[in-house]
Amino acid sequence: MKKPTIGRIDSVIGASIGSAFLIYLVVACCGYVTYGNMLQSDILLNYPGMLFRIYVYVYILMCVCVRGCV
Repeated sequence: MKKPTIGRIDSVIGASIGSAFLIYLVVACCGYVTYGNMLQSDILLNYPGMLFRIYVYVYILMCVCVRGCV
């Protein structure tokens, strides 16, 4: 920006958050239309195999534990 005022910065931030929200909304609606009620409430239960689920749970647990250390 040539003249970065508070108003312009706020409008850029609002536009970027709004556009990201719209993209997520479109993807979510397309996923719902495609799969509908075939999905389970826990997203990890939709993947086949127990080993994959264990890896994901361990990864999430590690991310939560390490986040406090950083």
